[in-house]
Amino acid sequence: MVNYELLWQELLTTQVANITKELNSSGHEKEVLELRLRQGLLQAGCVEGKISKEH
Repeated sequence: MVNYELLWQELLTTQVANITKELNSSGHEKEVLELRLRQGLLQAGCVEGKISKEH
């Protein structure tokens, strides 16, 4: 039987590592990731306002 908790932890760890790597980079990929994170926060209702390019 597959240990789903372990699989979930590995997936989460990989995703966090990839996000950290992207945020520490520069260029287009970083900008896209920041916009996607803001969009997700807005959709989840964690923040109010609208997405803008300014920080």
